[in-house]
Amino acid sequence: MKRFFKWLSITLVVLIIIIVLVGGYFGLVPGVSTLFGSDKPKDLGVTYTEADRLSGRAKAGWEVTELQPGLPLEESYISTGQNAVDASFNERELTAWANNPWIYFPLSDCQVRVNDDNTVEFSGKLNIGMLRDWIDAMGVAEEYSELIDDYLRWFVWGNPPFYIKLSASVANGQVINPQIYSAQVGRISVPQSLIESGLGELVGLVEWKLNNIDGFHVETAEVVDGGIRFVGTMPAAVSRSVEE
Repeated sequence: MKRFFKWLSITLVVLIIIIVLVGGYFGLVPGVSTLFGSDKPKDLGVTYTEADRLSGRAKAGWEVTELQPGLPLEESYISTGQNAVDASFNERELTAWANNPWIYFPLSDCQVRVNDDNTVEFSGKLNIGMLRDWIDAMGVAEEYSELIDDYLRWFVWGNPPFYIKLSASVANGQVINPQIYSAQVGRISVPQSLIESGLGELVGLVEWKLNNIDGFHVETAEVVDGGIRFVGTMPAAVSRSVEE
């Protein structure tokens, strides 16, 4: 009997080690993933500078104020006013935009690439622990909050890298002809069947968000000449709490 329990204990330890190593290889176990180099987002070859960030702000007509850290969640991000915008944002400006320094923003190390075939690739890291704070701060509707939990919070853990390749356009706040060609979490490719089954809900979340930002409205947004042309309105001023 003692031999059996000893064998069982050794077997369980070996299984746990294998699970941790496999999870680490696929970018799903913090620390172990670093050893495999699988905690890094896919490199799309797009970099940006502070000049790109400022150029994007100028096109959007934003006045940005950095708030002190430690503010209550509901006071950490405020948008006011409205500007009419008709501008094209290149992939460097979009990448700078995606790397939002707001303290509760759940994405980091992002890159956005716009391809000649009008597809867009997006990679970065997702902070699962920050996801709930972002949901609460943005006032995401309960049905979409539950959707995010179902598809992300319980699907992965830690800060896994992600990648998505897609195409779409927007007209009057509605997403037109959305297509997701591939998606990855860590090194795991999301099955196309799962993408297709969840596409309608994902589009619904995007449309809800597009239509629930103060001062923001999309008349049209489409891929044009290596960038995204936006026609509509954006907030005139944005204030956000950032890390020290």
